[in-house]
Amino acid sequence: SVSASLILTDALKINSDILTFAKLRGSFAKVGRDVDAEFLRIAYLQGDAFNNLPVLGNSTGIGDQNITPEFSNEIEFGTDLEFFKRRIVVDLSIYNKETTDLLTPVRVASTSGYTQINTNAGDIVNKGIELGLTLVPVQTKNFKWTLSTLFTKNKNEVTRLREGLDRIQLDANQVAYAIPGQPFGVFYGTKFARDDNGNYLINQSGGGIIQDPELGIIGDPNADFKVSFTNSFNYKGFTLRSQFDWKKGGDIS
Repeated sequence: SVSASLILTDALKINSDILTFAKLRGSFAKVGRDVDAEFLRIAYLQGDAFNNLPVLGNSTGIGDQNITPEFSNEIEFGTDLEFFKRRIVVDLSIYNKETTDLLTPVRVASTSGYTQINTNAGDIVNKGIELGLTLVPVQTKNFKWTLSTLFTKNKNEVTRLREGLDRIQLDANQVAYAIPGQPFGVFYGTKFARDDNGNYLINQSGGGIIQDPELGIIGDPNADFKVSFTNSFNYKGFTLRSQFDWKKGGDIS
């Protein structure tokens, strides 16, 4: 990883009671992830004896013999601004993170002798923004009132799956999938039929909604954004704090 920053108020010799501190920063990091020890080892498992005879069988999962490490590249830019001697503080970060050769189990047909293979499933991109704002409306010798809020918005997308796969079910008991061109974990399954204008198609004989013969995207668990609000009162070393979190969007399975 590498990072750099520039304190503008020092570099430009800004001496102001309004803008008391300003910094620009940027960073780049590359992180790798490998698999567990003996990941590629293939061995039979010994089960309970049957009629005093030993029972041997395959493990439920197998490791891909051609697996490669997972890597994440992240670029981040941001700024820190302080006004009126830290009575107003702004913290802004913008980032882009790309994960390639994601290591994850993939379900396979049980006729293969296994239920899943641990392999490089594909690539994912995350882009987002984090904005923090701190206000100090009242500050005296013994009392300080602080208001803080943090806004975060992240957009992720599955950009590629390994050859031969058009989607991956993340859990056999859930409807969450990884699908190229869609956010990670979208819900995929049975949906209602609609016309070209988006209206539901109604069965004229029974009055119910007609089921679409083709499966499709039925939901997205990812939130549009998240906001947290913190209100703090400090008096002679005693602090009273309250926090409120708001999450908009995101479907629930």
